[in-house]
Amino acid sequence: MAAISLRLRGLQATLRRARGHKCEPVPKAGEGAERDAIALAQAFADQRLLLPASQLCVPDSLALARSLWRRGIAADIYFGVRLAPFMAHAWVQHGDMLLSDKLNTVAEYTPVFRL
Repeated sequence: MAAISLRLRGLQATLRRARGHKCEPVPKAGEGAERDAIALAQAFADQRLLLPASQLCVPDSLALARSLWRRGIAADIYFGVRLAPFMAHAWVQHGDMLLSDKLNTVAEYTPVFRL
């Protein structure tokens, strides 16, 4: 759904819509939320491998974040850039915990926007 929304609506409208979904749940807190976030992110990654579509950071991050939000788990989508060579990337975090990427991948980027 996230990839289709990006194609049909564009990035700005898709992010505006995602921001509305982020406000829906009452976030869980504490250790239980961390366990739930890790379990859901792992299940998402396992299932994502079965999809024949290319892995793309923005739609994948939107889909994972929305899955977390639906279950009342707080999560943020970060958008970052690096300059040499210029590249952009998106990833999902639960507080300080990285859920969608490896730390060495994300460490190359400077966050410029958080949803």
